[in-house]
Amino acid sequence: MRILISCGGTGGHIFPGISLYNALLNRQGIEDMLLVFDKREISSFIALGDYPHIYICQAQIKFNFNLQSLVVVLKLVKGIFQSLKVLLKFRPDVVVGFGGYASFFIIFFARLLGIKAVIHEQNLVPGRANRVLAGMVNQIAISFPETKDYFRGLSAKVKFTGLPLRQSLVKIDKVRAYEFFGLEPGRFTFLVMGGSQGSHKLNEIFFKAGNLFKDSRRFQVIHICGRKDLEFLENGYKDRGIRAAVFSFLKEMQYAYSAADAVISRSGAAAISEIIFFGLPSVLIPYPYAYKHQSENARYLSRNNAAMLIEEKEINPELLKERLSVLLDNPEFHRALGRHARDLFYPEAAAALAQAVLNV
Repeated sequence: MRILISCGGTGGHIFPGISLYNALLNRQGIEDMLLVFDKREISSFIALGDYPHIYICQAQIKFNFNLQSLVVVLKLVKGIFQSLKVLLKFRPDVVVGFGGYASFFIIFFARLLGIKAVIHEQNLVPGRANRVLAGMVNQIAISFPETKDYFRGLSAKVKFTGLPLRQSLVKIDKVRAYEFFGLEPGRFTFLVMGGSQGSHKLNEIFFKAGNLFKDSRRFQVIHICGRKDLEFLENGYKDRGIRAAVFSFLKEMQYAYSAADAVISRSGAAAISEIIFFGLPSVLIPYPYAYKHQSENARYLSRNNAAMLIEEKEINPELLKERLSVLLDNPEFHRALGRHARDLFYPEAAAALAQAVLNV
């Protein structure tokens, strides 16, 4: 069996795709596999050398026409031809798509060519591409049980697999994790992250909230902020006397999660799944656009008493400081959030998705 895995260009698509590749590796009957990405900045941060892969040109479709729209159309046409070319050259038996624009034409043309196709939806609310493709594909894998309600009439195709996590995410001894960052053992540690691209708003508000504490020695910070805010945060924490390890991007996330006592984060599907795997309490501030996927992901945890949710339109430093104080001052509540988060984790996601692909 030859399997083509289309992963997009963001961490939320790439990591599950690579996890599926690893789960399928050495399975009986697998002859060859190929990963397909669209070229974005995030791809350069992820070690892909060990995986057979290619890039195709993709662009987000927008509905306001200007000069930039012409560039988008040209990229789109190029991506269409590249998608067809890879299908005809690689000749897969099954194509797996993880959503987004990079997967759309791969899956679409695969079905026109009679090739079996599986889509995996990472978010609770399906994205546009997967909504359109759902009726065409052979199998729909979902990360949240509630997502099946968005595929009414297609229940025979829907399979709950959970979201495959990257293999490197293993729990590290906490003392080793502190040493990795040069942090103080035993001090309450906040992990702040705004997704693979970083979030300026989250970075700024957390920094301001941290400054509202009279005693900055009560906590320390691991902050993954994206490139643009790196210097601002490094200098800011130093000036305020807040102990912090600041990164534009961090590959060794297993150390960050293992050192953390709580997470302040956007609520992309990958982040949510990683937080619940490590059983960490969290304050989730969803990115408010893109079909509000992140809001629904965060509400899923909030409904299950596994996280505190603050919508972006409500967020301010004072409110965030209040939530941080709850985590610092109420150990029983802190432990309960983490326990409820851990209860949501589905441990066999990669294996379940691999089996769904092999059985299609």
